[in-house]
Amino acid sequence: MSAPAAPPGWYRRSDGLERWWDGTAWTAHERVAPVDPSNASAQPSLYTQPFEPRGGIRWGLFEPVWSTVGGICLIVVALPLLLFALLSLVTGSVLSAVGMGLMGLAFIGCGVAFLYDASVGRRLRRASGR
Repeated sequence: MSAPAAPPGWYRRSDGLERWWDGTAWTAHERVAPVDPSNASAQPSLYTQPFEPRGGIRWGLFEPVWSTVGGICLIVVALPLLLFALLSLVTGSVLSAVGMGLMGLAFIGCGVAFLYDASVGRRLRRASGR
């Protein structure tokens, strides 16, 4: 005789999320685990909980301050690359200009993603009251 299956319900994962068990299999449904005020010390130390707005990308993973600093640093690093690409184009080195230009644009794209993560983290922090 086999052991009885666990009843349907939300079950906590180690990453602070809960997943729905329908009694026979795990579903794709997830949610942020509710906070138990009587056991607040057992909650994860991060004050932001990631969420998936679209495409399965989780935003709000890092402290908003560090995401902001990282985003600004990436954009600042991209500016000399773009300047070098422009100078290379003027001097006739098209291949170097294209390579540096694409690298600069990639750094700017990553910087913008970090800044977006910071804005999501700040909104989550305000929404959770922490």
